[in-house]
Amino acid sequence: MTPLKYNFCYAILSDQGQADYRNDANQGIYYFDTRFLNHYRFEFEDFSLIYQDAATNTQLQQYWSRHHHHQQTGQIDRCLKLQQDGFEDVIRCHNPTPDIQEVVIRQHVDSDFQDMFEIRGQWLEPLFRKTEKNLTANEYQARYVSRDHQLNQVIMEFSPARNMTEGWHFDIQPGQTLELVIRVTLISPLSENTTALPDYHSFSRNFSINKQKPSIQQAIDDVYALLLAPAEGLTIAAGLPRFVTPFGRDALICSFFLLSTFPQLAQGTLQFLAHHQGTRTDTINDEQAGKILHEYRYGERSRIGDIPFHPYFGASDATALFIILLHDYCLGSGDWSFMQTLEPHWRRALQWLEGQQDDETGFIGFHANKRGLVNQCWKDSPDSMSHQDGTLAKHPLFVSEIQAYAYKAFACASVFFIHLNQQHEADLYQVKSEHLKNQFDQYFWQPQMGCYALALDGDQQPLNVQNSNAGHCLWAGIVKPGRADELVTTLFSEALWSGWGLRTLGCHEVRYNPLSYHNGSVWPHDMALTALGLKQYGYHHQAQHIADTLLDVAEKQPDHRLPELYSGHDRNHYPVLPYHLSCRPQAWAAAALFALWT
Repeated sequence: MTPLKYNFCYAILSDQGQADYRNDANQGIYYFDTRFLNHYRFEFEDFSLIYQDAATNTQLQQYWSRHHHHQQTGQIDRCLKLQQDGFEDVIRCHNPTPDIQEVVIRQHVDSDFQDMFEIRGQWLEPLFRKTEKNLTANEYQARYVSRDHQLNQVIMEFSPARNMTEGWHFDIQPGQTLELVIRVTLISPLSENTTALPDYHSFSRNFSINKQKPSIQQAIDDVYALLLAPAEGLTIAAGLPRFVTPFGRDALICSFFLLSTFPQLAQGTLQFLAHHQGTRTDTINDEQAGKILHEYRYGERSRIGDIPFHPYFGASDATALFIILLHDYCLGSGDWSFMQTLEPHWRRALQWLEGQQDDETGFIGFHANKRGLVNQCWKDSPDSMSHQDGTLAKHPLFVSEIQAYAYKAFACASVFFIHLNQQHEADLYQVKSEHLKNQFDQYFWQPQMGCYALALDGDQQPLNVQNSNAGHCLWAGIVKPGRADELVTTLFSEALWSGWGLRTLGCHEVRYNPLSYHNGSVWPHDMALTALGLKQYGYHHQAQHIADTLLDVAEKQPDHRLPELYSGHDRNHYPVLPYHLSCRPQAWAAAALFALWT
């Protein structure tokens, strides 16, 4: 797979730089979660691809060559560059010989305007779509009017015009270079609600870090490529190929990781999430007043309500993270006026948190949504929450790191009220924070494991399995100092530490599977949050060990990228094995390096 992206326009291409949905259902050129071109493929007759580079993520550079009896008889240089609302594909054909050379280029184009969720095959059968398509020598056009009456259009212009049915036939003079330019404009009314991305060179200057490491430069390029610029505020997509849209939790955690290098992302993400904060109760998309969204999809099936993702609020942690990020951004920038600007939003977020607290324990839980997510925490796969015997936990669930985030959010709110000269409220939320910390220690700490329970189930029974979530508790500061030594020993025990990283679930647990999504795999962002927590508690050597390990993993990847996740196999017996559906690039994996190396 060759992924490219610029703002809301992205391409999923083959390893040969072509898009053909018949070979891979994901391939195509997309705009706002909709595939505008499901077929965009060239055949360079008798030419072979000899080199390709797509490291910058926004453009693809290819070199094709044709040989006869060890002599090169033709060369094709191709540069496909994504733009705000489409792309330009420049193909230069060069004749290095003293004879006239024939070059034949065939092109195949088609459009289906499918929603990403249809392509993923989740929940939905594809709609029948009536599209208008017209191919001439000079251009290709395709039009589709969606069920919510939005015109989607492809305009593809050829220069020079096609001179044969399937493409171009050139007779190139000795030493001559001919240029074929294909300009593609993708039209959607949704583009009216976007702005331009920051300039790449000014963006990259924020990262005063050793860029000689290929993985560091790749991470800079990946973060830039994943940026999104909706009018509400600059934010970031979760990852390619399937999550090119804002996700609350992902964008917030990426913003934490990039606070010291690119604080503009935190500010923009907070503005975007505040704009889309919940205002009503809706059991279909899990919206509640004050709640921060989980996911904001732009595709047709979400817009018309066939699926509940425009937006979807199935995350019980994003609201607390919103408050924490606002605090950390203001603390780092010194701009407490921004806190005052967002005061109505963080107050509503606080009210939501308090409204979710269990009457007896004060813990924040969630119920399953059959149309959305069963588990509304970062480990959101349906089998991620299990007891020691492997049985899945009964809802509602009270997950450990959600309590930790709530603890920290209440403490941050106390600081907000101090800046507003409201001492009574400041004291109130400080007391709330400390009470939750004591409750958490009483209910979640499991001395026989040396670890916190993964969660409490609907009967207030602990999920006594060794887990990586406890590292988030260090980051949030909810761990009592007397527990830290034992917890850190557990995190780096052979059950949880694979040598390549921190397993999401201990290797002796019933549901452990090293190549599952959340039951034994390793997630770089999970490790980065743990490392930040270790630093806060004074475990600098262990934090550096995590930082070194993640950099080592990235440097060992063929593309120098940290994957979204990888296997939890023992380093003594296995290399880093990729998870088959791992996003590459993925936002919080790329950003994790900057949390630990800046």
